[in-house]
Amino acid sequence: MTEGFQKCILCRTDPPINNSHVIPKFVFKWMIATGGSKYLRYAGAPNKRVQDGIKVPLLCVSCERQIGDTENDFSQKIFLPSVNNNVIPKRIGATQYRFICSLHFRTIAYLLKHTSDPDFYSSKQKRLILSTFMRMRHYLKGESYSVSPAKLYLLPLGLGEIGNLAGLPTNWHRFIRRQTEIDLFGSDSGKVLGSYVKFGPWVSVCLIENKGEPWTIGEIFPRSTKVLNRHGMLPNYLFDYLIERARNSQEAMGKISDRQNAIIDENFKKADFVDAGKQMLDALHADFEAFGPDAFRRKK
Repeated sequence: MTEGFQKCILCRTDPPINNSHVIPKFVFKWMIATGGSKYLRYAGAPNKRVQDGIKVPLLCVSCERQIGDTENDFSQKIFLPSVNNNVIPKRIGATQYRFICSLHFRTIAYLLKHTSDPDFYSSKQKRLILSTFMRMRHYLKGESYSVSPAKLYLLPLGLGEIGNLAGLPTNWHRFIRRQTEIDLFGSDSGKVLGSYVKFGPWVSVCLIENKGEPWTIGEIFPRSTKVLNRHGMLPNYLFDYLIERARNSQEAMGKISDRQNAIIDENFKKADFVDAGKQMLDALHADFEAFGPDAFRRKK
């Protein structure tokens, strides 16, 4: 079990349980159920097989239950219909806003405690991250209306197609449709700062500061909101960031040992890609159609 917190990060009163998920369990259940294998691998430790995501003492029993209600709502109304039937909701509301807020609240708490480079962020950036974390806490406790001035975004980027594939890494479709990861990001210029959560085909960003390109699509509010505004605009730096994340994942997976590659090959032969693993097969096929054999060529 990863080191966690002594008190619940939300109520700050009761001790946390030992197995709070940073990204909800329903995401990993879907990944396993539709991946053709009962195991998962992550870029941080590609030679290790796992069956779940990061679990750490974060929330007490009561707060875990409250957050769990929003997770169940999002899973049943948004996530599962989107990944199983490619249905994107036209609008989302306060319950979904609360769920997305809780995702970034947990992500920031975990990454601030477990960052590999505590000095990566400037003192100003650290203050902004911490103040946003506190606003999230106030909102989740019902003490404020939103997390403003921070902005929350939710984008089903893995449910559509990108017309221009030039410059994309050869694992792009597997990454954008199925990868699950978290990060705190900031531009070298200091103009952009935020937290990032990717769970399957959904990408969410909490934009803490944005003095760069405008971002006018995918923002959500604690009221009924359209999921996508056709006249909106995504900043180029978001796509550049996602491409970099996909490349990093590809490079990490290229470090899998010969022994683990043999295990992967054997499991691949046994995988059920006709029924349970069809979504993984679709992602594999999309990469092959886009990039040919290079999509699966292992570096020596």
